[in-house]
Amino acid sequence: MKAFRADAFPIKHLSAYERRAMRIAFLISSTDALATTHFSFQLARTLAERGHEVTFIAVSVKQRFRTEWEFRDGVRILFTPKGVTGRWHYGGWGPHDILTRIVHLMREPYDVLVGVECRANVYLPFRAMNGRIPLRLTAWGDWWGENGLAACSNRLRVLQRWEEKWNKIIRLEADGVLVASRVLAAVAKEWGIPEARLCLIPHGSPVDRIQVLPKQAARRRIGLEENQPVIGYLSHTFQAVPPALPALRRVFARHPSATLLCIGRCAAESAATLEWGGVADHFHFSGPLPADEIGLWLACADLFLLPSLPNDMFYEAKSPGKLGDYLAAGRPIVAPDIGETARIIREEGAGLLSAIDMSDLDDPICRLIEDPVLSERLGAQARQAAEAHFAWPILAARFEQFVRDLVGNQSTVPVT
Repeated sequence: MKAFRADAFPIKHLSAYERRAMRIAFLISSTDALATTHFSFQLARTLAERGHEVTFIAVSVKQRFRTEWEFRDGVRILFTPKGVTGRWHYGGWGPHDILTRIVHLMREPYDVLVGVECRANVYLPFRAMNGRIPLRLTAWGDWWGENGLAACSNRLRVLQRWEEKWNKIIRLEADGVLVASRVLAAVAKEWGIPEARLCLIPHGSPVDRIQVLPKQAARRRIGLEENQPVIGYLSHTFQAVPPALPALRRVFARHPSATLLCIGRCAAESAATLEWGGVADHFHFSGPLPADEIGLWLACADLFLLPSLPNDMFYEAKSPGKLGDYLAAGRPIVAPDIGETARIIREEGAGLLSAIDMSDLDDPICRLIEDPVLSERLGAQARQAAEAHFAWPILAARFEQFVRDLVGNQSTVPVT
């Protein structure tokens, strides 16, 4: 990736009518390497492919006091300084980071600002642009309040309280809200947000980057046995796997050569858990992977696992990013019957569901391992759903139409 100066890719001072494109800025609270940015960057790059000028603002992992720029997948990326301490920086509370964002947004003309979630380095610049940027949208992908992400945070409680309050304020003040699930849409309506200001955009499927590849050839390249049952699990964390271990033990007892292929950054935190559970020999870890290799690893699987922590509002409201990748890879999905994930799997015929507590998770897994015809049919339906309903160009077009509708109601933003 080639870095460049800020003025090497200037935003032209032309109206959106003249360029038939929008100037869009995405504000995220973390670095772009974290899983929470998957949704926003995929949407950003797709909008750039469709001819819009997109700037993605994230936190630098290297620079403490300086900004840095990159140009990636057609998107101009501004990395704001992380400051002195990682704790404040990664939590979105870096003063230098926040000030840099506000100054940048005041200097450059944007048609649309998209604030992703509600940390301080998103919330404060977002509010500061009230009246300066014609259209402000907020992307709501996770439940933050009670039983949500805030409850898992290790930051000071007073900061958590502010963020929980901001989580609601930013939705109420935004011109439009991008909701990742119907559960979040229902909450927004309860808060009094009109349906016309809501747009359902779940985590999409990168059908251009993840293809349905031959299973045996992929396994040969990875080093897996061609005929062993392989359960795929894509994630940056191992948190949701331990509750599924009792059912997985029964799967391994029934199919001794089966393996759970863990794709992503979850190896280090899992070793002790697996040794204690006596199933370490049935797990295979990829370690961190570049984006262009994930499709190859996904192609090794007979089916995909999407576990959750049951009865948790966070999972009830969430639209997990891995679901879109699973659908694109064209393999059936096994998940507990909870929330948006279960609704999509059921409506699209993309897999099988277990009980909410995953007590019988082994039944659908073994059924798919033992019935390759069923597995192939559900996998084909998963890919069809990805192409027909969840491909990023489809969701980007929905975003564009949503903006046009808002503009028609406000008559303030010059976009076509």
